[in-house]
Amino acid sequence: MNPVDIIVRAAATVPSGDGKGRRAQSSRQELRFAGTPAHRQGELALPPVRWHDRSPAHSAKGRWARRWERHRDRLRRTLRRILAAALLTSPLWLWQAGHFDRAEAWFVAGQAQLMSTVQLTLGIVKIEGRRRADRQAIERALGARPGTAILNFDLEGAKARIEALPWVARAVVERRLPDTIYVGITERRPIARWHSGGRTLLVDGDGVAIRTRRPGRWAALPLVAGRGAPVAVGRLLEFLATQPKLAKRVASSRRLGKRRWDIVFDNGVVLMLPQDKPAAAWLRFARLEARHNLLDRGIILIDLRLPDRIILRAPGKLPPLPPRQDGPGRST
Repeated sequence: MNPVDIIVRAAATVPSGDGKGRRAQSSRQELRFAGTPAHRQGELALPPVRWHDRSPAHSAKGRWARRWERHRDRLRRTLRRILAAALLTSPLWLWQAGHFDRAEAWFVAGQAQLMSTVQLTLGIVKIEGRRRADRQAIERALGARPGTAILNFDLEGAKARIEALPWVARAVVERRLPDTIYVGITERRPIARWHSGGRTLLVDGDGVAIRTRRPGRWAALPLVAGRGAPVAVGRLLEFLATQPKLAKRVASSRRLGKRRWDIVFDNGVVLMLPQDKPAAAWLRFARLEARHNLLDRGIILIDLRLPDRIILRAPGKLPPLPPRQDGPGRST
């Protein structure tokens, strides 16, 4: 038998006080040692302390700990709210206190010191995408000279000035450190010539007029005239191209009242298109021309403004009206 078990049994048989005390002591010993696993010789193992065995001091400590945990969570929530309010209101406080102005002044001073130290000045202007636009005009619009402080260069202002040039549709202006300004150009593509005010301008697909010094270089482009022609010429060329043979014989087109077109062919014949559905009238004329060869019959005007009829006009003068004869007994 284990020596520890012998000692425990011997201690249980020793009387101490009255029987009630012995029974209580015996019950406490049984409670303490009953079911205790056997350990090494000379060691005494006690069961884990249960909640009902804790002392009143320990229970009070548990209550204070639980109360502190509740207060700690509440304190954390309050601190989070205070921090969020501070983050939201700090920019307004900084602005009212003038700290933003001081920070900007500090940044500008630091930038100037950096440029003076590193010498970030403009040395190269690189222009790409230019074919017809004048390079000198682009450089003047850019407004940058060698030695300009590259970090202080106004990119947006330069972009707006370059896009105001006649041949430039879009521009990209970038700062490429340490010493380069890059300019990317997208040029306008002319699609027609516009005769207005005694001069000829070019017109692109967006209806923008382009001034050019040598309009004769673009003699192969269609010629249009009239107010509002640049805006509507794109649609005109679209439906004219649906009949390529007839389109080749078109010499010019006139825009009338910003509403409709008159087409002038190479032999002087004028085709009057309606305001509504001009593309359908153009197709109708192509079918009539294929059947009756109207352009070679000596007709000077073909009016298709009415959808249910065609009006033709031939050269020559109208015969004079007969003299007016008033019968007897009639008066006016």
